[in-house]
Amino acid sequence: MHANIRLRPSRLALCAALCLAFGAAGAQTLKVDRSAAARAYKVTVQNTGGSACGAELNLGDGREERFRLEPGERRELDHTFQADGSFTVRASGVLYVRGLRSATPCGFDESVTVRVAAVPAAAPAAAATPAPAPAPTPAAVPVANPVPPPVVPPMQPAVAPVAAPAVPAAPAAPRRLADARDDLLVYHRISSPVLEYVTTVDGRKRLVSGETLRWSGFDACVLVLPRHAEAFGGAEVQDAALALVQRQLSAQVGGRPVIGRWVDCAAGGALAATTDVLLVQREALPLVQARMAGFGGLQPLAELGHAALAQEAREQQADQARRAQALAPLVAEIEAGEDRRRRQDLARQYPYTATLSCGSPVAVPTATCLSGRTLRSQLVLNNGGVARSYAAGELAQVGTETPQGLVILLRDRFAIEAQNVDERQPLTLRIVETATGALVYERSVGRFEEVKAAR
Repeated sequence: MHANIRLRPSRLALCAALCLAFGAAGAQTLKVDRSAAARAYKVTVQNTGGSACGAELNLGDGREERFRLEPGERRELDHTFQADGSFTVRASGVLYVRGLRSATPCGFDESVTVRVAAVPAAAPAAAATPAPAPAPTPAAVPVANPVPPPVVPPMQPAVAPVAAPAVPAAPAAPRRLADARDDLLVYHRISSPVLEYVTTVDGRKRLVSGETLRWSGFDACVLVLPRHAEAFGGAEVQDAALALVQRQLSAQVGGRPVIGRWVDCAAGGALAATTDVLLVQREALPLVQARMAGFGGLQPLAELGHAALAQEAREQQADQARRAQALAPLVAEIEAGEDRRRRQDLARQYPYTATLSCGSPVAVPTATCLSGRTLRSQLVLNNGGVARSYAAGELAQVGTETPQGLVILLRDRFAIEAQNVDERQPLTLRIVETATGALVYERSVGRFEEVKAAR
């Protein structure tokens, strides 16, 4: 499926493309089936019409997919919802614009409501000693199709768990170093309209769809084993791989820029019909050839050695660091300018700022000076309108309580007064100009005295 997303192999999920086969097609356009894992579902969209068309799949949790469906073609997507709740999965027709592979909207609009609830894993059987697990065969090794799920913060337990005895943490496994197993083998689809090659008399392959490639770009998907990115020390290896492929194709169109996009590898089949470029880790190639239908429709295009990938990733990291360092003064200047503009706007609307505080040298809550053991006082404020009185418990409606006191933004015309009823703490009113901080009024009073200012 087509998804213009940034791939992060550091969060790779197991690739359902190599673990599941297509089920039997039904007449229903949209079908949603629950998978074995918690919150995991298989979504199927099928074109029951007689012509190719464009479709959009909205999974109800912010993820959308757009793709072209051939006549009778069925697409499957394995999706894991990251929270419990009710989600509406909808498949509808949409105009699919992709150069020569553009298609009119499909004639369907169906939706299915999915009620998602995490299923707790079954408790392991106790007592009996488990039999040793059989050694995995090459076909059972999972291959990662790097489409990262959204990051969701972990849920907090409703009841505090019982503290378990401390167990020493196991030492972290050393990171596997990249070697020839991590080379990426690059294939192109023979029937791709943007990567059409001919073989010249001398046996060389020449690209004849250069203009189409320049304007349309190309789609690429990658199949690697889960620890592939770990061998390179980070997720940037796939960004580096895409950059290297773009550079090689750019050289074939006279050095003009070529744009590549990551898409999902097809789940269970039709691989040759879903992507222009396929990158396969050398170690995963036998499994991909055995499990992925349509591999015969691909031809070798290039090889990206692990050393070149690592070097490209390092250069991209260094370039990003240089850009960030170069932009830092500009970003600081923009933020400072925005801060000045906010203060100027605030000063135009509220030319004066008053701080009403109780206590000295350390301020206590302002309400303390307005609410004694037997006496009560009020703050009277006219802030560009009608005067109103506020009791000690209503001061939050007037301003913001800070460690320095109650801060009140005053308009150009104002009147403020308050009486101190506390027998120990002084009540202080201080007014400054908002724009400059210049002092306009300041007075501290004892019990039964008033602070009063007006403009």
